[in-house]
Amino acid sequence: MPQTYTCIIVAILQNCDASVVVGVDAELLYSSADDSAQFEERIVLRSRDLLSSTAKDRIRSELDEFDELLRRFGLQTRLVVLERTNSIELLFVCLTVSAVTSLRDQWRSGQLRESVKCIFAFLLNFETTIHLLRLKWPLVNYERCLKFFSFSRGMLCNHKFQEA
Repeated sequence: MPQTYTCIIVAILQNCDASVVVGVDAELLYSSADDSAQFEERIVLRSRDLLSSTAKDRIRSELDEFDELLRRFGLQTRLVVLERTNSIELLFVCLTVSAVTSLRDQWRSGQLRESVKCIFAFLLNFETTIHLLRLKWPLVNYERCLKFFSFSRGMLCNHKFQEA
């Protein structure tokens, strides 16, 4: 069984607004490790292509379809990048606590799993059925996101200026 890592990165922006990056780990299940690795690599490369700034002019119609899939996460949540470890790490930027709780609600209900499968299928040009073994988002990481947003906006600004 491959070891997986889930991360949370907290960012403080210049104007003292805050956002969190939520790491959700997706493990694919195929008949062989080679198949899984091949599909993971293709998903990661295609996502980088679609999420890059140069993609806008080259593949507008594909980008519109991809944006439509991402709208499922709401206006205050953005998919930043898909990274491969021994699985695929989906990183979502959540700008508000409600964006984090909405994402968690989707995770609990299984809706996030279905959305991830749709995104992966799109990135693979619907060439194969997506077999998602598991989608991990540990409770402790979710709670860290909530704690971060529980700090007052003033505390974040004061802390930032004290470090400078």
